[in-house]
Amino acid sequence: MPGTIQWNATYTGGGPHPSAEIYDAEEQVVQSKYVPCKPPINCAFSMNDLPFGEYTAALVSGSDHYYFVGGEGIISAPNQSSEAQTLVLTEDNPTASVTINVQPE
Repeated sequence: MPGTIQWNATYTGGGPHPSAEIYDAEEQVVQSKYVPCKPPINCAFSMNDLPFGEYTAALVSGSDHYYFVGGEGIISAPNQSSEAQTLVLTEDNPTASVTINVQPE
């Protein structure tokens, strides 16, 4: 049975419409999905059929990656992958949640 990541995304920046991306431990894209709302404010969606494992998540606009950091109210600085929180999907825990509020500087 595959895993699911539930997203609640807010993006108030300019630039290209964002995509949501999930990365594996080697920082390779496992799944990418165009954020389905216009504009993407308080947009809820899911990414399904993910193999069990460990992932990081980000909203991406152009070359800027805004990584999910649990408990962080607003993310304004791009490309801070070292700050990213690890999401773990297992048989016992097949669903993870990402709430991300991106307001670029």
